[in-house]
Amino acid sequence: IKVRLIMGESGVLSVLVDTGSTHNLVAYEFASKHIPDFKSRFVPIDMPPLTLGDGSKAMKPCGFIPNVELLFEKKTGRYIKSVALLVVLRGLPDTLIIGHDFLLTSHKQPGKDYPVAEICYARQSLRLG
Repeated sequence: IKVRLIMGESGVLSVLVDTGSTHNLVAYEFASKHIPDFKSRFVPIDMPPLTLGDGSKAMKPCGFIPNVELLFEKKTGRYIKSVALLVVLRGLPDTLIIGHDFLLTSHKQPGKDYPVAEICYARQSLRLG
């Protein structure tokens, strides 16, 4: 499923929601230019390589960025705000991939006014709320 959202100073993006992706992934090259305060928010990590869905290669994450604000576009043109932890990879073929982690963590935000997310395959949509 593809959804439209705004992340940082990116303008509107069409991004993949992939429930088979364990993590939310973002390309380093994109994130460093479009996420506000990237340098101060970027946390280097040492974790095992991730195998992409096509199985063609494994990519080693170089870090993560916590609490990145995502503005999901509704059919009406308005936006719904949520946040996500993004795992950063250099050379990621896609700009941003919303993974299974987003669907899980959206349910675990007590005291936050961020919507719960779930996939609606019948409508080919991501439901927030």
